[in-house]
Amino acid sequence: MKVINGGTVEDQATCTICFEIMADPVSLYPCLHVFCEECYLDWRNRSSDCPYCREPVREHKKCKFMNDIIGIIAEKHPEKLKVAEKCEQCVKKVNRFRCSPGQKHEKCCKCQVLMPRREDQAQNCEICKAFYCNLYFNHCPTGLTALKHLLSKELLVPLGSLNNIYEENLLSDSIRIQRLTGFQVIEKIKKESYLRFTEDSVFCESCFPEAQKEIFDKFLEVLNGNKPNLKKCSKGRRCILQSSIVHSQIYSHY
Repeated sequence: MKVINGGTVEDQATCTICFEIMADPVSLYPCLHVFCEECYLDWRNRSSDCPYCREPVREHKKCKFMNDIIGIIAEKHPEKLKVAEKCEQCVKKVNRFRCSPGQKHEKCCKCQVLMPRREDQAQNCEICKAFYCNLYFNHCPTGLTALKHLLSKELLVPLGSLNNIYEENLLSDSIRIQRLTGFQVIEKIKKESYLRFTEDSVFCESCFPEAQKEIFDKFLEVLNGNKPNLKKCSKGRRCILQSSIVHSQIYSHY
């Protein structure tokens, strides 16, 4: 590495708090000393002064110049990147993607493997937001599943899923008579109501029952909307009597 002001480029890019190549470098003002963002924010919890010169810090900003230097180091010596920020794609290009300097990472909650956080990839559960690697790195055999795979066959309404036998039978009969798949149910909901999930939404095993219940609720809303003889319950889904078969035959809770 080329020498700059008596030190190498690598020396210039080393954080004096953790003594590793900086990750997400920030520059402090007015002293202009540069540190890892995470290291500095941790330091700031204990002191409002610069960790190096002890001058009071007015503000801190992202340091593009240092980030560019770290990018050069990453290209030639990826093994020297900060250990806590390295994953398979930090070291080399995998599946046409390589981490850029300062890339945010997440750990798979099953195997703890590190992976870059990417908004364009299915990495976390739609409901609990937990991260899994099975659809990204494939280190874990299970974790996340797309709704379209879970609902690709004829949809069955589990007993007790709506706490109301009348409503569950209403749903089951409608699905059975029309021979609807889960995907078709979602399409019907979209036409007449709103569903926050799409067929590409992904869920962990723990949260899928919650997603399924929401789908059942929305489809029941659509079915009840086509029954003008039902009176509207003023309490809606908060009604404590909605588990009553007789009550549900008279009132709609949507």
